[in-house]
Amino acid sequence: MKKFSKWFIILVSLILVYIFIIEPNIIIVTRITIESEKISKDVEEIKILEISDLHIKNFGVREREVLFLIRAIKPDVIFITGDFYEKLNKLSEVK
Repeated sequence: MKKFSKWFIILVSLILVYIFIIEPNIIIVTRITIESEKISKDVEEIKILEISDLHIKNFGVREREVLFLIRAIKPDVIFITGDFYEKLNKLSEVK
């Protein structure tokens, strides 16, 4: 029974680490190309960037990585959807 308890505690601990530490810091970039005959041939490529569910608490490593990715992608338009910040106390850091 002690062996089961030990492994159960390890499993629950790993799940909690993933939920509260790893998953919130994952940055996912998905590139999608949309082509349509309804768009004039004269229109050049437009890069649209959508940022969603950042839940910013402070300006740290993850947020700097997001800025690095935005600069690298060089979007023409940025849409911010989902939850952008979470009880942000240091708004000046984001500006």
